[in-house]
Amino acid sequence: MKEQLPKQVYTNEYRAQAVLMVTRDGLSIAEAARRLSMSLKTLANWVERARDGQLPAAMAVSVSAWSPKHKPRSHDYAARTPNCGWSATS
Repeated sequence: MKEQLPKQVYTNEYRAQAVLMVTRDGLSIAEAARRLSMSLKTLANWVERARDGQLPAAMAVSVSAWSPKHKPRSHDYAARTPNCGWSATS
């Protein structure tokens, strides 16, 4: 029988900061997860909950500065990242 790894436990503050890396700072979920050495799927779930407004109260306070209108648009990303393959004019 395979030995199971213990379940990772994250504080609400850690979760909020991870979500902000995506929602406020404009990192992709994959890049933020890589930088944090965590599961991409876990971070994707947190970001999805944040965007749906389904966060625990402690996290909602930390992430409240983010709103969909602040989400970077593709041309904003293209302007900051010239080799991304996206057109900054579209």
